[in-house]
Amino acid sequence: MKKFSCFILFTSIILTGCSSSPPQVKASTPLIDSVASSINTSSIPKSLWADLSSKSNGTIVRHQQFEVEFGYAYFSALGQKCRQLYISSISSDVITPKQKRIACLKKNDLSWWLMPQVVDNQGDNYHFDAL
Repeated sequence: MKKFSCFILFTSIILTGCSSSPPQVKASTPLIDSVASSINTSSIPKSLWADLSSKSNGTIVRHQQFEVEFGYAYFSALGQKCRQLYISSISSDVITPKQKRIACLKKNDLSWWLMPQVVDNQGDNYHFDAL
């Protein structure tokens, strides 16, 4: 009888805990504040757009004072077509070390944009702004 009473008590406690709803939690501060729309990007020159879509991995293209090596293409978590780039600055036939960057295709106007660095690459920042 004592075992049966303990079993009933234990079962009722378990069922009560499983059947009650969890407490409602309200966040006072949003975790994401429209990050995707406020990302600071720089436009890639139109003359490179066709190359970004068609060139194979390892292809190197010179564009003014830059040497651009194309890496692999992939789709980002946001569904954008993106591609790795390795960019070097060329001045007087001196090539600086390559910097890994990501370029993504914006669906709304089919333009390519250089995405901001998530991790700093030793302070080297190459932008196509001067083009």
